[in-house]
Amino acid sequence: MNTTRTAVPWDYSSVVRDHLRTTDSAIDIGTGGGERLLELRAYARRLLGVDPDADMILQASELARQERAVNVEFEVGTGEGIDERFDLAMNRHAPFEPGVVHRLLCPSGFFVTQQVGENNMTSVRLAFQLVSTRSAPIGPEMFLQNGFSVERFEEYDTSFTVRDIDSLIFWLQALDMAHSDFNGFDAQRDVDAINRLLLTSLSSEGVVTNEHRYLMVAVKK
Repeated sequence: MNTTRTAVPWDYSSVVRDHLRTTDSAIDIGTGGGERLLELRAYARRLLGVDPDADMILQASELARQERAVNVEFEVGTGEGIDERFDLAMNRHAPFEPGVVHRLLCPSGFFVTQQVGENNMTSVRLAFQLVSTRSAPIGPEMFLQNGFSVERFEEYDTSFTVRDIDSLIFWLQALDMAHSDFNGFDAQRDVDAINRLLLTSLSSEGVVTNEHRYLMVAVKK
């Protein structure tokens, strides 16, 4: 994809690495295809990725086999049935239950999560006549009520530009409900929406929208 984005105040993977020691074990809740977790294999003793999508876990397991990542495992689930305790739990753009995360962590264990904000892609949603009913996905109170202290809570809402039409169509087709309030996209069916988007958001640089994200680092008391 040919895109540009205004500078943002953090990089999720870097934040996770800053809280990992090579002697630690960590769990990734909502790991998807496992690519980001596998990038962390040199930074921890043991890594476990869980996801409710069995196809994603198959892909992640095969990728781990190809990369000979002997300290990384994947299994289907949400973490709810796991008895093991971890030094760190992580979650990027996926559902989680604070109580389950708290149970999975060792005392003083860290939880790092990045979530898509409720105002993400405002211009795109307006063009597609989609009204967001989402509230803020995370906030300090939900962690304080579940036995955590909050080390860091931040958000950004910055410009995101898709620079050509092929990238725009590819991007829209790849979006899901968690990221955009979209439930599928079809270039022919949605031609009027594309025209509205081009009319309202096309600049000399491309189609301009926004990227809204939250970051939370919490510590188990």
